[in-house]
Amino acid sequence: MERFRDDSIGRAADLSVFHKPLNEENRFTFIDASEKIEIGENSMIGPHCYITDHDHGHAVNQPVGQQPLIGSPVCIGREVWIGAGGIILKGVTIGDGAVIGAGAVVTKSVPANVIVAGVPARQIEKRS
Repeated sequence: MERFRDDSIGRAADLSVFHKPLNEENRFTFIDASEKIEIGENSMIGPHCYITDHDHGHAVNQPVGQQPLIGSPVCIGREVWIGAGGIILKGVTIGDGAVIGAGAVVTKSVPANVIVAGVPARQIEKRS
């Protein structure tokens, strides 16, 4: 397991990558942690993916650039496959063995061994 911490954003971020063997993280993938993102062992992440554990507030009485970050941890289980261009948003847990289709936007948690696709992502199949 590797842990990365970045105090430059005003609070500590925790990115945990478990690798036995090394996870496959592809080119142009961006992992944006302000609180905590965990990626389980043997998971594969395709190119051009974006994984984040936060977004910004959207109150009308405050300038957009001054909105606070709103965070919630992300947990990606073991043996998960995230297809090219997949987007994983804050507060999501992806169960072991799940498959995230290319281009999917995951806004809600995904059970183990389920295949999701689409915008927003929805279950299309169960692995057998």
